[in-house]
Amino acid sequence: MKFKNDTLEQIEKLSKYYVEISKRKRELIHLLKDQISDIDLSEVDKIKSPPEFSFAKFIDDFSTFPVQNKDNLEYSILAVDGSRIEMQEGFPLPFYVINVSSVFEIIGKNHRHLEDSETQVYFRENDIYDSNGNFITEQDIDLNMLLQEAEFLAQKIKIHKPDISLVDGSLILWGLKKTATNEQEAIRKYEKPIIETNNAGKAIAGFISGTKSREVIKTMGLYLRKKNVQLDEKDKQLLKALTDAELMSVLLKENQRTSLFISTEKLLSNYSNRIYFFFLKTKYEVVRIEVPDFLYENKQMFENLCSLILYEIERGHGYPLILKLAHFGAVITENEKRFLEDYVRKRMIDSRRYSEKLASKLKRKI
Repeated sequence: MKFKNDTLEQIEKLSKYYVEISKRKRELIHLLKDQISDIDLSEVDKIKSPPEFSFAKFIDDFSTFPVQNKDNLEYSILAVDGSRIEMQEGFPLPFYVINVSSVFEIIGKNHRHLEDSETQVYFRENDIYDSNGNFITEQDIDLNMLLQEAEFLAQKIKIHKPDISLVDGSLILWGLKKTATNEQEAIRKYEKPIIETNNAGKAIAGFISGTKSREVIKTMGLYLRKKNVQLDEKDKQLLKALTDAELMSVLLKENQRTSLFISTEKLLSNYSNRIYFFFLKTKYEVVRIEVPDFLYENKQMFENLCSLILYEIERGHGYPLILKLAHFGAVITENEKRFLEDYVRKRMIDSRRYSEKLASKLKRKI
């Protein structure tokens, strides 16, 4: 492909625009840095916003804290992850598959490693069609997988009672906003691991790598407006594109965490526990970590949790090793997918309940 001169000119403009935006972004972040250090919590508490516009409330004055990077720790840890085979809509009997896997480890001189998995095939009418008779959406299947992961994790917490259970993602069930699922019923299932952890007197946290959250940025935007801090139109638009991680990257040093925030997301009104979150800067990235209220109220357990997460990140060279192991156990390989699909086709043919024409089509796909 040959690019015309006007295409190259546009690319040149793009690079200049990037330089300009990067400079303005740095200036805007430093403005937010100055403001967040002196923020008046009484004014933040007065901020009101539509329910769908989630923003962060400060638990305390904004501060940063060192997280101890300990060696030779001894603890037990648990994680669960899931994967799926997508909806097979072309089959006479459509189906999809969800596989969840757990990894439990005791770290230290009494090292122990246990893995388990559970696979569920969904094919009944209530599983694959919505109330209007249409195939359920990918978002519905993803939500079902999250709920299955949560129930499996709760079972394993009850059995192993690990010092820490680590969730790969948010403790807030954001996926509900994209589905027609009963909100209260879904949250009741999703928070089972949190309730089991509380019953066991242990710790649980949601670990979010590559976070794109903007709740603190939204709070700062609302706060600047309340204080009548004037921003030009370009900066107002730029503020909408900033992420919390970009701001925290400037505010935090390596192996530091922020003070805690609480989300105003309306889904949380149906939770049994309040969900707090904070940011931790490692040598790899800024991560968002979510914890239930009972964990933060136990200061010693909370500080241990922060150190253990940092240790797991080092074990995994940038990502908690326990989450990597759970992911490896959950993945359904391409060979496994083909085997299962071929097996289903063979069973359909063997059942002799389909026409010769359909059997011929199925055979050609094996």
